[in-house]
Amino acid sequence: MQATGEAIDLHAYWDRMFGGYVSAPGAIFDANDKAGLSKVQVDREKIKILDPDVWTQESFVLGKTFAYAEPVLSEGTVSVLPRSYETDARNVARSQAALAAASLNISR
Repeated sequence: MQATGEAIDLHAYWDRMFGGYVSAPGAIFDANDKAGLSKVQVDREKIKILDPDVWTQESFVLGKTFAYAEPVLSEGTVSVLPRSYETDARNVARSQAALAAASLNISR
């Protein structure tokens, strides 16, 4: 459950972080318009990493650290997400989305 009181599946919560668009252009517009994605500073060294195994490991660590952090501990439980969880979630999502966007720009 979000801090707003809305009951939502955790996977859906993260999927709709930038508005829940199905199309890539819609998601990009929403992420930049609402979250100021183009203003997020990106680690220039991470942009150069092209190994999907490295991306997977980083995502795994971020997931354990942020997505499955307190109060989300086990499958099948209902947790109220405090504002601190939502703030961390939004910051991680913005950072990763900005990194992905920068990586796409550099690979052109």
